[in-house]
Amino acid sequence: MKELRKIKIFVLVAFAAIGIMTSKSPVNAELASSSYERPYDMEINKECGFEIRIKTNNNYVVKFSPDKTGVYNFNYYLSCTEQQDDKKYISLYYYNGNYDSIRYGNLEVDSEHKDSMYCVAGHTYYVVYCRYNTSNTFNIDCAVSYGGDIKIEPELNCSEYYDGPLIDLNQRKGVKFDNNSRTLELNNYSGDGFYFCVELKQNYLICDINEVLPKDYGITIILKGKNIIKAWKDSANIIGADEGISLKIIGDGSLEWEDTTDIRNDQWYYPSDYYASIVSGKNLTIDGVKINSIGITAPGEIYIKSSDLHLSDMVKSGKELSISNSKVVVENTLEDGSAYTLDSTNIQITGSDIYLKSNRASALIYSYETCMLKDSNIHLISEAFIPYGTTNSRDLISTNNIDISNCDFVVEYLDDNKVNNSTEYMLHNLIFSAYGKFIIKNINLIIVANDSIINAIVDEKDDADNKFEYVIFEKLYYQDVYDVNMSTVKIIKTSSYDIKGYNLKLKNDSYNYNGEEIKPEVDLNGLMEGMDVDIKYENNIDPGKGRVVITGKGKYTGKVVFDFVIKGTKPSAGDKTFNNVAKKGTIISDGKYKYKVLKTGSLDGKSIGKVSVIGFKKKSLKKVSIKSKLTINGVKYKVTAIAKKAFKNNKKIKTVVIGKNVKKIGKGAFAGCKNLKYIKVKSKNIKKLLKKSGYKGVIK
Repeated sequence: MKELRKIKIFVLVAFAAIGIMTSKSPVNAELASSSYERPYDMEINKECGFEIRIKTNNNYVVKFSPDKTGVYNFNYYLSCTEQQDDKKYISLYYYNGNYDSIRYGNLEVDSEHKDSMYCVAGHTYYVVYCRYNTSNTFNIDCAVSYGGDIKIEPELNCSEYYDGPLIDLNQRKGVKFDNNSRTLELNNYSGDGFYFCVELKQNYLICDINEVLPKDYGITIILKGKNIIKAWKDSANIIGADEGISLKIIGDGSLEWEDTTDIRNDQWYYPSDYYASIVSGKNLTIDGVKINSIGITAPGEIYIKSSDLHLSDMVKSGKELSISNSKVVVENTLEDGSAYTLDSTNIQITGSDIYLKSNRASALIYSYETCMLKDSNIHLISEAFIPYGTTNSRDLISTNNIDISNCDFVVEYLDDNKVNNSTEYMLHNLIFSAYGKFIIKNINLIIVANDSIINAIVDEKDDADNKFEYVIFEKLYYQDVYDVNMSTVKIIKTSSYDIKGYNLKLKNDSYNYNGEEIKPEVDLNGLMEGMDVDIKYENNIDPGKGRVVITGKGKYTGKVVFDFVIKGTKPSAGDKTFNNVAKKGTIISDGKYKYKVLKTGSLDGKSIGKVSVIGFKKKSLKKVSIKSKLTINGVKYKVTAIAKKAFKNNKKIKTVVIGKNVKKIGKGAFAGCKNLKYIKVKSKNIKKLLKKSGYKGVIK
């Protein structure tokens, strides 16, 4: 180390005794986790040497902004110049420019230590030296040298759990893994979990893995059939990926977590990435699958599309949480569970059923920036009373900017015995809370609670500060925008759980006979099928009068019955000819869409017809779902095409799902559909055709 000292520049620090001899103030742990410009004590950008003397319990931060890409060697020697106790080391941390930890370790007294870090020119890194719980004075001598540029070679590995032994995926029954495409297929798999990580062949290097992996680097997981994964020992992870690796879970199967550890009842349990069932190292996409697990977390974006999720803890995203056309149930029943059931910087929910429950009084939906809820049913269950003087968020939906439209809410409170008084308990303050933009239009809100809570509810108030009132909409004097159109807001306050008073209704009460079961869609006004009510159908195949029976479930009681009509004539059993079936070129309908017959089918099922979708029969639809097969008037057809200009200039359409039998899409089929943002394609080789259809959005 003596030779290395010849190139050093001296920066002496005696924090407590003589002050700091640098232009920046030292950083502490609180500042290090903030989002603004990081404080630092010294800045370097190339080969150099420096010496640091640390005399108090504090951090010393070196900002490193290299002028060349390559490997930089940090050669250390630590000495103890004033020994007051037996502690003989300090802690050492390497961070990237976002202050995400890259590596940490210790420097031992009277020993040399070398760290080699791969750095990218123009990027920022921080090296933090920490002295804790000691009265000793330490001297750090460091020389930084450039070792040249090298080719970084990452290698994908998999183990059963974080930092566990590596496994051969293809040795497991029900598992196929293609390393080239990074695709994992689970087909009725039952067994241990999967944790993916990237190791460098140059394993001695300290490296920010996000700098060496492609931005879209990730694992695609295809679910087929029913898959059951066991949690490993003291962790609840079933599928995980290390930093820099995104996960995409698709298919038509399901995934369940088998609790063999009883981890959520462990006295040390605290919700985190370590205990979430599905953990992504970057972004996470869940599309078209059914998942039953503890929680889901990712440091980046989370996209949940056309899926059915039942979780027992939380969904946590570091950047954006987007839920579309999905059912998401989160039942957090632990006293010490996660503070929020949905947690992200930005939250966007469209066309979905959301059921969130917590035994604790806290924000169920929490976003740091924006919360946008559109065309969804949202059921929130929480305690209404919290201990007096509580400083945590007391609002069910808490964000900076809120934008809600065309949603049905049920807000249900669990409290039956607590009293609203000034010494023990106080009410939650708000249902909706926003300090920036506050925009709410066209919502139905049902509040279910005991009479003491109902009597304390105030619909709208300026600057609510009474701890013993429950305000639904609060207008703050410092809000950027307050736009709550009360004429479009319908509020029901009730202590009854009888569903007869919940304004349930059928969305359509007349259908055309098609030879298949007809299940009319029910507007549940925020209640959730399977959780709050069960729905059964009677006489719903043949022409005549059908019936929908809705029965309360759990706390919900009562029964609501609706009748609907099935129009048309059922073909006689002996009619096996083509005489009463639609000929080629005929326009037919299933009640929602109009079709042109491309090939005539037969009533006996020996000949399957073919049809092309030519447009809507029911023009109020916002979602287009084109089936792969259908039956009209007893004849089976494959849907093989979407006609020219079929949905042109339709401004109501928001999402489209195209069945697997569609082979042709006519020119301009989706031209001018300004609100169409997403098309899911189940048919192969037609993505190129969508470009000719006039659609320019996302295709999956």
